[in-house]
Amino acid sequence: KDILTSNPPKSLLFSAAMTTSGAILGPFLDSYHSSFGVLQYDAPITLQLWSTDLTHPALITTWWVPPLFGLAGFIIGWMYILLDSLTAGGDVGVDDVVVDDEDRQRRRSPSVPFVLLGIAIFTFQYWLSGVLFASSLSGAGGGDAALPFDYDRGTILILMTLYAGLGFYTLDRTLSGLLTSLATAIGGPLIEVGLISIVLPAIGGGGGGYQYM
Repeated sequence: KDILTSNPPKSLLFSAAMTTSGAILGPFLDSYHSSFGVLQYDAPITLQLWSTDLTHPALITTWWVPPLFGLAGFIIGWMYILLDSLTAGGDVGVDDVVVDDEDRQRRRSPSVPFVLLGIAIFTFQYWLSGVLFASSLSGAGGGDAALPFDYDRGTILILMTLYAGLGFYTLDRTLSGLLTSLATAIGGPLIEVGLISIVLPAIGGGGGGYQYM
């Protein structure tokens, strides 16, 4: 409670920053999945921006994606703050790899370059998941574009899980980070199931329907 009420302007600024960051970054990450054929929106909103390929705009999204990612940014940001206070910033099995307090401080109060590194690693994971999915389609289709490996969904899931685990071990290794990661891994698919099966049908699709390929 003290965290939320001790400095209301700071809490509001943090909430706005996390929401805005999610609403801006999220649709561009989601665009990787549209570009590589993971999913297709019924009524996409596209912006060419820096892309020179007219068939693959830099932004491919729909109306509900920015607010959904904005909400995710808000929730994840505050989960870290609140869980850090509840767990006293505890580490996850790092006695043998954390050599001093400076490393702990770097992970709990990261510098701007360290934050940007985390964003880059997460962005690459989004891109890689799309590439692996496209590779599976290419391999299944044969021809000159076929690749030597056919990455089915199960293999892609395993690879992405290993990548996420490596990212967590490299950048975080806190108990609050582990709990937040597990919450997003479980809550993300549940939110999407609710979106597909309840919300969008209730509003008649709203032009925001989509299908996984």
